[in-house]
Amino acid sequence: MFNDIKKLKEIFNLSGISNFYLLFILIFVNSFFELISIGMLIPYLSLILDPFTYEKYYNFAHDLDITILKELFLLEKKDFLLFLTFFILILFVVKFLINILFSYYLSYSKIKYEKKVSITIMNNFVNSNDFSYLNFPVSKILHDITDRVSNISTCVINFGNLLAEAIIFTSIILFIIFSSTDKNFYIFLFLLLIFAAFFLFFKNKAVNWSNLRGKGGNARNKNLLDFLEGIREIIIYSSYKNLINDFQSNNNKYLDPLQKMLFWGSIPRIFLEIILILYFLILLLYYIFLDLDYNYLILSSSILLVMVLRILPSINRILYNYAQIKYATEPISSVHSILKMKIHTNHVSKLKFENQINLHNIKFNYFENSDVLSSLNLKVNKDEKIGICGETGVGKTTLIDIIVGIKKPSEGKIKVDDEELTNENLKNWIQNIAYVPQRFFLFNSSLKNNITFA
Repeated sequence: MFNDIKKLKEIFNLSGISNFYLLFILIFVNSFFELISIGMLIPYLSLILDPFTYEKYYNFAHDLDITILKELFLLEKKDFLLFLTFFILILFVVKFLINILFSYYLSYSKIKYEKKVSITIMNNFVNSNDFSYLNFPVSKILHDITDRVSNISTCVINFGNLLAEAIIFTSIILFIIFSSTDKNFYIFLFLLLIFAAFFLFFKNKAVNWSNLRGKGGNARNKNLLDFLEGIREIIIYSSYKNLINDFQSNNNKYLDPLQKMLFWGSIPRIFLEIILILYFLILLLYYIFLDLDYNYLILSSSILLVMVLRILPSINRILYNYAQIKYATEPISSVHSILKMKIHTNHVSKLKFENQINLHNIKFNYFENSDVLSSLNLKVNKDEKIGICGETGVGKTTLIDIIVGIKKPSEGKIKVDDEELTNENLKNWIQNIAYVPQRFFLFNSSLKNNITFA
């Protein structure tokens, strides 16, 4: 998970997002008020259920020799409970407001980060010196900018919730360890072992489901693009069964891992709840059959129940948010590789074409042992007009792409006025090119935008 978080941080930094201080402050403030509100319920329950607790607290306050505490315990027990009730009510109202602020900031950050990462990917595609992404299926790029970026930005919410719940969970565990009876401690240890088992299960499965979902998403988008681009032919020839079957198959591959995540994410809470209820029922029956005094059992069990009722959702949220971060492993890796592409800068002077373009011993292949161009040598003088003729598939368009710079030769060099074309000066060279493609493309926009595009 730490490797995923490291990549996630790099993605945000590369997208110009670097200020995470407010997020961490809100996480700790939210966790603090959550713990304080839970902690206040324990003495409150003790005062109500145990008649001797008030006296213990009274003696404790006098031993501390703190004036304000002494004055509080000068009140009658009824007045003191009334004061404590109002104090807890105010505390929960403050906690409620902080929870709202925390939830709002998480959702705000998710959308903000999604916007920034999406536009950074688009900018990287047009400003990169590395055009290898042109070999990517369009469906993959579409999936990167939409679904994968959404998954990544959701990790902000997952990480924030995971860290907040981990703080609360750890604090409650420490309290139970140091304050519980042996019986309560052992049952809690048993619950922790179940939690650890699910945690290890999720760790491996979530990554596998993430990879399957990523591949299914790429294939599903490819089916959609094929369907939309060929809709006329599909209607005319009524040839749609295979396309729909392929889409259904790939859509299942995309959605089935999500169904598994949702199912297994709900299992820990169900298991832990049933074990806890059985434990309390068995313990209560034990006290009843042996005619033991179960007033102390009610008090200690009530305190433990308050802890567990808060810790069960915490365990569930930790598992869920951890699994979601692991589930985003494939999207994080995919987007991270795009944002790490080398970006063009304007530090290199514009590469001018004054005399001659020289292609020396150019070789190019799309697949091994299948050369499209081999040992090609060509000189193009300035102001010279050249026509390239040949049958379909012999490499005419590939040669133009190599000269333009959007395809790199497998071997050989391209020189412009004796200056070799490299990744550093490639974008500057492209600025010299006027290009009329063999297949015209119109943007799904206004006529004005299409005419003024270049």
